[in-house]
Formats: sequence, structure tokens, C-alpha cells
Amino acid sequence: MLNEHSRLSIAQIVFYSPAVLAAIALLFLRKAIRALPLFPWIVLLIFTLVRLVGGIVVILYENDPSSTGLLIATLILLNIGVFPCIAATIGLINIITYVDFRENKILTKTIVCSRLLLLAGVALLVTGGSLQGDDSPDDQATGTKLVRIGYCIVTVFVACLFSFQLFFWSRRSQLSRTSFFVLRSASIAMPFFVVRLTYAFLSIYHQDQTWNSLTGPVVPFILMALLMEYCVVLIYLYTGFKVRFPEERAHESADRPIELKS
Repeated sequence: MLNEHSRLSIAQIVFYSPAVLAAIALLFLRKAIRALPLFPWIVLLIFTLVRLVGGIVVILYENDPSSTGLLIATLILLNIGVFPCIAATIGLINIITYVDFRENKILTKTIVCSRLLLLAGVALLVTGGSLQGDDSPDDQATGTKLVRIGYCIVTVFVACLFSFQLFFWSRRSQLSRTSFFVLRSASIAMPFFVVRLTYAFLSIYHQDQTWNSLTGPVVPFILMALLMEYCVVLIYLYTGFKVRFPEERAHESADRPIELKS
């Protein structure tokens, strides 16, 4: 008989299957984005695939909870799953830089450094997730510490995303329509990331079952994690299907509503 987590994983598979297809269509079929950096759409596809595979792995683990390999795979996917989605945001920031601030070398190098920061956080989370699934209490404790450090690094990365967006908002008059549209989408998505990371911190700093995404109640996980992520996916898919290479500046038609047609 399926438990709550198994049923939730089935729902996750149902929701992310069309999201994967949409991300594939966006990346490979929409020619309008070819003139722009493809990084955000690549990592968005990776994220949807991770969540789809994650749902399958959780179901397998729930049916074979004694499997150490499935436990480790589940913990890793739960820990790192959100980060391709966050990485898509830095991809959107990169689009703005590519379109309107290509000559700003300092900004470009700062974005590259922020990507390295994200990679360091992901590496710690993968390592920590692997150790958390070990039988040794010492390894489990070390894994928990690494996961906490990883999430702290990612929080710094999200703070960098906020800083980049504030920088671009302060220069709104210099943005093309494309950049403004992308910036607006990234800014709309940020509150969802904040809620998602709040859940992540509660899950690693509070040891009670309330915030355990694998064995705890599913309602907090649905509302603060899965729903937040799916909202971001919808926002970014919409952005990808509407954005195009700019032909004019936003400030030249500030009195008109911003409309981007595919």
C-alpha cells in the first residue's frame, strides 16, 4: 500500500513530466532564444529531470527502505534538487549582462565567481548527502555538518542574486525590453526561493520530524518546497517562451506596456 510520500512522489512525477517536455521544447525547438545565452534553459531542464527522477527514486526507496543505495540517492536528490533551479536565476542574470552590460568586465567576473560559489555548495551537499546515508553515526554527523555548510554557501549565493538584481533595477533606464522582462521574472521568483530555502534550513537545523522531507509530514514539504519550486519552474518556462533578443530599449517606450511576442 502506498504511503503519503509515495503518493506525493507519484504526483511529483505527474506534474514534472509535462514540465520536462516543455523545457525540452524550449531548449531545442524555440529558435528565438538562440541568440541569447542558453545556460538558464539548460539548467532548468536539468532541474525538471532531477525532480522527475527524484520522484521515481523516492517511490523505489519507500518500497525498499533497507536499501542504503536508494537512501543515499534519495538524500542527494532531495538536497541538491533545488540548485539547478536556483542556477537558472544566475542564467537569467547572465542574459541581462550579455544584452546590456557586455562591456562591464567586473560584473561578468563577479557572476562567474558566484557560479563557482554555487558549485562549491552543491559539492558539499552531494558529499554530505552521501555520508548521511552511511551506517556510521560519525559519518552521519559529518554529513549533516557538510549539508549545513553547503546550504549556508547557497544562501550567500542567493544574497548575490539579490545584489545583482538590485544593481540592474537601479539601472532600469539602461535596460532593453528583453533585459527588463527577464529581470522582472527573476525578481518575481525570488520570494519563492526564500520560502524554499527557509524549509531547507528548518529541515537541517531542527531535528524533529516536522521538517523531514523523507519521513516527516508531507504538508510542509508540499507548501514550502515542492509548490515553491514548481511556481519558479512555471515562471521561468513562461519567460523562456516569451523572451527574444532585444530590438529596442525599454526606456524608449516607458509609457507603453512591455509585450514580448514569440
